[in-house]
Amino acid sequence: MRLLLKNSLPLQLILVSLIIAFLIVLVFLLVKNLKKSKVIREKSLNEKKLEEQLQVLNEKMIMQKQEIRIREREEKEFNWYMSGLAKFSDLMYRHKNNIETLSSKLLSSLVKYMEAQQGGIFLLNDEDESNIFLELTATYAFSSEQLNHKKIAIGEGLPGTCFKDAEVLHIRELPPSYSIIKSGLGEESPSELLLIPLKMDEIIIGVIELAFFKKVKPNKIEFLTKLAENITSVISTTRAQEKAERVISRINEQTKTMTENEEIMRQNIEELEATQEEASRREDELITLAEESATREEQLQFEVEKLREQLNGSKFNEE
Repeated sequence: MRLLLKNSLPLQLILVSLIIAFLIVLVFLLVKNLKKSKVIREKSLNEKKLEEQLQVLNEKMIMQKQEIRIREREEKEFNWYMSGLAKFSDLMYRHKNNIETLSSKLLSSLVKYMEAQQGGIFLLNDEDESNIFLELTATYAFSSEQLNHKKIAIGEGLPGTCFKDAEVLHIRELPPSYSIIKSGLGEESPSELLLIPLKMDEIIIGVIELAFFKKVKPNKIEFLTKLAENITSVISTTRAQEKAERVISRINEQTKTMTENEEIMRQNIEELEATQEEASRREDELITLAEESATREEQLQFEVEKLREQLNGSKFNEE
């Protein structure tokens, strides 16, 4: 029994050693797995953070691109806005002395610059205070039906309403029958209509009407509203100058007439004075002749008396 126990002791030690080794390996593997799991978790966290950072960075890049596009669009619109004001200021300066020519040139350029398809300019006609109306002074691609309405009463139709209210009128849904625009491609009706009052402060002198196939952007409405102020200033100044010139011309005509009348009166006075002088001279001559006649008559009477005395004396001597 002792021999058996003595012989089994090394086996037990070996078994214990194996168990200990197994436990050591198990612990090692467990620690290794724990470390690996930790690394995996940390990697996963890092990857998640990286993804989040990439997502934030991507969102920032998208926002930056959007901001850049917005700035580019705003810059483009600003350049379009300022270039347009400069373009039309130069046009108005070159044609400011003739309102009819100015209206025609303005409308033609404005339709193209605004990418409109049709347009008209109505100006206030107040020469006769008892008959004030809006007069169609310039057109672009107007139909024959529209051309028949060259005079519009204040408050009549869309132009008259826009003028009366002195506010921008933007019609987004036009009936197909409102207007027909003819071109080489056929006939088409505009979808939107924009009416801008020509006003500056409290002064209002007319209305600009533009028709579009496409939607009108807000920046175009803002541009046209500002341009309308400049147009109002130029046309008002030109009209004031024309009115002043008419007044001056009328005064000059009246002055010329008065001068001519004064010259006629002066000539008449001179002729009258000459006539009076001639009459006075003739009167003096007649007085002189009368005095001479009276003197001669006295002399003749004296001579007659003398002869009579002589005759009486002769008769006395004969007796």
